[in-house]
Amino acid sequence: PNRILAGMDPIAEEVDWIMWFRFALPISFCTFLAAWAVLHLRYVRGTRGLTMSKEVLEAEYKELLDGIGPFTRDEVMVGFLQFVQIVLLILNPFLDSVVVTKYGVS
Repeated sequence: PNRILAGMDPIAEEVDWIMWFRFALPISFCTFLAAWAVLHLRYVRGTRGLTMSKEVLEAEYKELLDGIGPFTRDEVMVGFLQFVQIVLLILNPFLDSVVVTKYGVS
């Protein structure tokens, strides 16, 4: 994300997580609303609020689980590594004062 914001003129300093979050949150929110509107207009409009009972939902959930099975080791590992990556991204400003590379502080 820093490469995107670094090319902008008003930003001369290092782009941290909060700056990137402030930059990307409005864009993400607008994208979410647009996707919701498209899906709503495509699939929900025209239906009359079909309701499903708890038994139907549980049966469909069981059918889905039988079809895809439990998480594999690879899926769990990818999820764990993604979680670690996000935590390290958020903690990066705090870790800069603790961890110093052989190249010094950037």
